[in-house]
Amino acid sequence: MINNQSQFSVEHFAFLKSKYQATDYENSSLSSLLYLILRKADLGMNINEIEWNWLLDNQLLETIESLKRGASPKDQDAEMKQIVKNAKDENKRREVVEYLLKKDPNRYAWAKSYLKKPKNLGK
Repeated sequence: MINNQSQFSVEHFAFLKSKYQATDYENSSLSSLLYLILRKADLGMNINEIEWNWLLDNQLLETIESLKRGASPKDQDAEMKQIVKNAKDENKRREVVEYLLKKDPNRYAWAKSYLKKPKNLGK
């Protein structure tokens, strides 16, 4: 019985990874945070800020977009702004901003401000 349940869970995780465009994420452990996040999304539960940041840190941008499709465009944009704003790694932030601008430069025009170089205040 446990074997069947475990096999079901493995297949369920593979299904969720496919559904939410996370198949490039190689870790298929059932204890992976990705499995928890995708199960929550599939059940219609809210994903918290730490989980959004984890997806961003693991460069699961297509997964983020896929998860956002279930929300209204206004909610999607607000959440995306929060993700970009709160990104701790400047390189990852730049990567996300470039991805968004390539995807839809009009919708994500607000993201251009994150591409500007900080002014050198020392000179």
